[in-house]
Amino acid sequence: MIEGALMFSPNNNSETFGGYVNQNGKFDFNTKNNFLFSGILLKEKNSSGQWHGNASGSPSSGSFSIKKK
Repeated sequence: MIEGALMFSPNNNSETFGGYVNQNGKFDFNTKNNFLFSGILLKEKNSSGQWHGNASGSPSSGSFSIKKK
């Protein structure tokens, strides 16, 4: 399972999200405001992926990284 928070700048609002990873490491999940996160979680090292959504009425997208603890 993955849990995280999407942080919005400059007002520092946040939105939590969570989801499950399939056997191949692939994941896709949405936040309650329809931000989509997708990527592949690697077992041995840090991973990254892409996100996209509609913040404040305008489409936005970017990348994210996952650091294992």
